[in-house]
Formats: sequence, structure tokens, C-alpha cells
Amino acid sequence: MHRSIVTMTVLGLATACLVGLPVAQALAAGVEIIERDGQVVELRGLDDSDDCAFAETTGVVVRVDKAGKGKVPEGFWLKDEFGESYVNLGDIAARTPARDRKKAVEGLLAIVQPGNRLELGLHGCGARAAVEKLVWVRLSVTEPAAESGATATISGTFSYPSDHIPSDLEVCAEGVESKAQYCTARKIMAKTETKYELKVPPGSYHVFARHSDRQSASAENMDPDYRAYYSDFVTCGLNVNCPSHQPITVEAVAGKTVKADPHDWYNNL
Repeated sequence: MHRSIVTMTVLGLATACLVGLPVAQALAAGVEIIERDGQVVELRGLDDSDDCAFAETTGVVVRVDKAGKGKVPEGFWLKDEFGESYVNLGDIAARTPARDRKKAVEGLLAIVQPGNRLELGLHGCGARAAVEKLVWVRLSVTEPAAESGATATISGTFSYPSDHIPSDLEVCAEGVESKAQYCTARKIMAKTETKYELKVPPGSYHVFARHSDRQSASAENMDPDYRAYYSDFVTCGLNVNCPSHQPITVEAVAGKTVKADPHDWYNNL
């Protein structure tokens, strides 16, 4: 596995954290199916191989193995900032309950199409982690905003009520009116803090951090649906005497950067 931008050891895995951006909805045993507006946009739990390295990246599907109609191909070629590599697809049908099998297979086939820009997690197995297996995948929804040319930037730092930043932690900006979400799990490592940077269309947003993996949240004894907002509690200094946890509306202006630190993990105490 050639992806080694930022590595951390989390639960014994060497993890390269790049990007992420889920919009959660439906859960199936083994494979988690995530939909938006009736369309499958993300699949998780596609591989559980042991003793493999793990990395996250973003890239474009170059070509896909041939397969029969309605059948999942053996793999596809992905081009990311490190070059082009082959990604193996597991037996998604065997990992999905019968009631969700058709939806999962059709969703994967729709996502893994040449030209699609994806965010994905990979296991690197075997000698030098050279055999790459797909763990999770989702369609990028931030690309249209980037291509329009009228983008704003929201930046800040990651925070978590522990001695580490979980690998699946992501920051999302949700439109106050549209409810459209733009998320990133890419962690920019600085000397004393872990930063994020998020490109969004100009507009008004609420910014929050959350777990993108429900199992990871449970392992941290955290409510998997909890959102840690950039709120009045943050600007008040995270003090127990601060009375309000009201999310702060962030105004994102084209061509400019606005700061938001989504650190309010204390609203349920």
C-alpha cells in the first residue's frame, strides 16, 4: 500500500487519514448501506480482513473489470494523488442479508463507475500491504462545489474528549436552509493540533464533528448519532458555567476562509 501521508496507530492499525464524508441512513448486518434521496451513496463493512494496514484516500475510477449483468466485478483501477492502483472488491452479496442484497449490489455497481470520484477506505494486505481490498466507499459530494469556482473555505481543529483523535472522526458543514452536508475526515497534522479544511459553496452553515463509523463510536462509549457543534459553549471556553450549547451560524464567503472549531462534546452531560 503506497498511501502514507499521515499515519497513526489506532487499535493496532497503521492508518493514513485523508478524506471522508458520509450521509448516514440505513444499517444492514455486515454491510452498512447509506442512502440519500433514495440513492445509495456509500457502503461500509465490505472487508474485515485481519492483520492488514488501513488507509483512506480519494480518487477517480479509471476502469472496472468486466462482469456479467448485475454481478460485482473482481475489482477496479483507482487513480489518486499517489498514482494508479488496483482495488479488489469482495463478495458483497455474501456479506449482506437477503433483504438488502439487491440494493447493496446495485448501489456498489452504480458507485464504482469509470469517471466517478470516490472517497474510500482500503485494507492493504500481504507482503508490503500490496493487495488492496475495499473496506468502504462513497461518492464525493463536494466535487460540484469545487468545480463551480465559487467556493468558500471553513477551517479549524479536531477535538475529542480523549487522549486521541479517532480515525473515523469527520467534520461536516450543514447548510442552515438547504441541509446539504459537506464533510471531511482528512486530518492535517500540525505541531500541537490536528486541523481540517473544508471547501463549501458560499452560504450559512452549522459546523459539527461526528463519528462516521457507528462501531467506532460504540467502542469509544459515544452515542453514534452525537454531533459536536461549533457552539456558544465553544466560544465560552468549554466552561461548565457556560449556559448555552446553541450551534453558531457560520457565514462562508466565496474566496475567503472562516474559522470554526466543532468541539462541543459536552451537550449531553
